[in-house]
Amino acid sequence: MAVTSIWAVHRSIKDALDYAANPDKTSNPNEEDLRRLMDYAENPDKTEQRYLISGVNCLPELAYERMMETKRRYGKYGGIVAYHGYQSFKPGEVTPEQCHALGVELAKRLWGDKYEVLVASHRDHEHLHNHFILNSVSFKDGEKFHCPPYYHDTVMAPESDKLCREHGLSVIQNPQRKRAPYVAYMAEKKGKPSHRTLLKMDIDDAIADCLLPTHLQFALTRRGYTLLRGKEYKHPCVIAKGWKRPIRIDSLGERYTPEAIEKRILSRREYRTPYYPSRPPLFEIWQRRKSYDQHNTVELIFMIVLELFGIDTSGKVIQNDNYQEPLSPAMRQEQIYLERYMETVNLINRNDLGTTDRVQEFIDDKEAEMAMLLSARNKIDNRRRRATTDAEKEECSRKRKAISKELKAIRHDVNLAKEIFPMIENLKEKLRIEMEQEQEMFPRETGAKPQPKIKRNEDKER
Repeated sequence: MAVTSIWAVHRSIKDALDYAANPDKTSNPNEEDLRRLMDYAENPDKTEQRYLISGVNCLPELAYERMMETKRRYGKYGGIVAYHGYQSFKPGEVTPEQCHALGVELAKRLWGDKYEVLVASHRDHEHLHNHFILNSVSFKDGEKFHCPPYYHDTVMAPESDKLCREHGLSVIQNPQRKRAPYVAYMAEKKGKPSHRTLLKMDIDDAIADCLLPTHLQFALTRRGYTLLRGKEYKHPCVIAKGWKRPIRIDSLGERYTPEAIEKRILSRREYRTPYYPSRPPLFEIWQRRKSYDQHNTVELIFMIVLELFGIDTSGKVIQNDNYQEPLSPAMRQEQIYLERYMETVNLINRNDLGTTDRVQEFIDDKEAEMAMLLSARNKIDNRRRRATTDAEKEECSRKRKAISKELKAIRHDVNLAKEIFPMIENLKEKLRIEMEQEQEMFPRETGAKPQPKIKRNEDKER
């Protein structure tokens, strides 16, 4: 019988590989070096552990380098950097060799066609278990791995059960797995995660920070949520800035009841990610940017947002040794548009679009240029219809194709420039929410005055 799980890694691939490659580690993972860990795995004096580490689409000793090279190739550094999967077997049901072989096979079936995966089998506990470190970017086509909250129940766990049956192992009978709600499915399909979807992801991520169930409230507060209580304190619910109403945690599914969350926290204590506080990122960024020309409003806002996401305007990852506080839920929702924001920044830099007036001027100029090209293309079409020779028709077709290609590029830039106006208004609101969250969490650093707590009506919270 195998129990599985998967969650997003927002911080560092190195940290995740660090844990997976070294089951006996006791020090701060940020102080470890992946290369030393891989050297340790290859040490002839430690051969009993060497076979417990394998790579799918990468050599285990070069897993980190290969994953980062894939990200550099496609320019995709931001957002979720990796996924951490887990597969645990009932004590005494498999040998270490069988455990590892099953883990490698599961990784190949789930992700082997497009993604690099490090598979590490741990036997430092009574139950043998596998860890999967999955690169979030495909080496094949640069596509980001999509892992909605229902991925575990609908894809990963059923495939693991199928694999167990093929090898004569037991499986959980009649597992309580639900299909993805239609609303959540459509939201994910359109690339717009709902509040419920985001909350699930944040709870899964917060659990990794918790040693005890009582730590969950603090972990969610760090992520921008306010924990509320229903009648008789039976149904905890949360709300984030910008939300119209709170969400009951236990309404998210069976894995999110108080009992299930407590069990998940206690079962994952051995591989939690330590928390190291730091100053709020937006406050630090504003301190550095406040001397910037305030008239370049458009450029400034995009510079701040990209830096919040941990990348610069060229798309390179910003090196930061300190662990940063999680962004607010409102700002994290914007990470799905990161590639679009990068495309917009490139347009701004190429055409010096630092102000809204300059953006509008650019749109007007390009639309006039498009009108001229359309007129020229119509003339070519008329000429082609009157052509009497194949050579003349071919020449007209060639010119028309060139104009159409130019029109396509200009139309793309115009549409992107027009999106800047709603983007700016949206990002201003999200930055305001982000700053409010930081002021509440770090009043001393931000110079904010403590706000009085408002007593909420429990009936309105339900």
